[in-house]
Amino acid sequence: MHPFLGVTQIVRTPVGRASSVDGTGWQLRVRVAVPQLRWSVLDRPRSAEREVLFGAWSAHDGLVRVPLNPAIDHDQASERADSLLAALASCHDKVPFSRADNYELWLLDKEDALPLALLLSATEEPPPSPDWPLHWHASRRDENGFATAESRERLIRLVSARAGHPPCAQWVQRDAGGGSGLHGVGLAGPLRARRLPAEVFPGLTLREQWPEEDDRTLVQDYLEWLAPYLLMLSEMDDAVRDRLEHAARRRALAVEQCHRLYPRILNPELIESARVEAMMRRSSDA
Repeated sequence: MHPFLGVTQIVRTPVGRASSVDGTGWQLRVRVAVPQLRWSVLDRPRSAEREVLFGAWSAHDGLVRVPLNPAIDHDQASERADSLLAALASCHDKVPFSRADNYELWLLDKEDALPLALLLSATEEPPPSPDWPLHWHASRRDENGFATAESRERLIRLVSARAGHPPCAQWVQRDAGGGSGLHGVGLAGPLRARRLPAEVFPGLTLREQWPEEDDRTLVQDYLEWLAPYLLMLSEMDDAVRDRLEHAARRRALAVEQCHRLYPRILNPELIESARVEAMMRRSSDA
């Protein structure tokens, strides 16, 4: 979630799940009985079901299996993978699916205790824990990320200063009208079980209103860098989507990866030109 890098599509059955980050390639995991370690020859054989990676599937390439642990039941794994593939075949072309992660963990502003930056999301209410990650990051460690290292560090310091020390965060159950506060980390008593209206939640995962113009510009530059991924969100008005589509045009490769999961496209010519550029760049690198 920090950085926000899009949405994951999931097809789940009682025996496995398929997941995709681009709407085209799917990773398949199935539940199978896996033998447990025996500490001595006197221990009775035991096994427990768990998910294992079975392979990858796409409509273009079909199924590509990965080697399985010889100790598991390969027939059972194949049978359950066939069941999962049947479910996937019936709905993979209907992406993007409706959002299911209605529980969100928000870093709070130290001054008004309102949502500042999105940290995590979940499909079920998470249990209370003091160990939720409360430090917001502008990019992943394995990528160059947003702008220069100096800009990234400045943005991280900006958000951290606004959150205060120690930072506070709250899980919120979202709905059409806003959200209902749940437990969190470092919360004062009155903040629990509060009701928050929709307008206090940053629509693009990070608050855009900042007192200083330089700070506002820095945040806007960051959100424009995230534009190819933010366009996967469905809850935004046309003016915001139009702005993001124009910003996303500058990141052709990311648009090509993400465009199948855009719920709406206002400027199809922009998205198509980005895809053409991405294909040309890949061809020249081949």
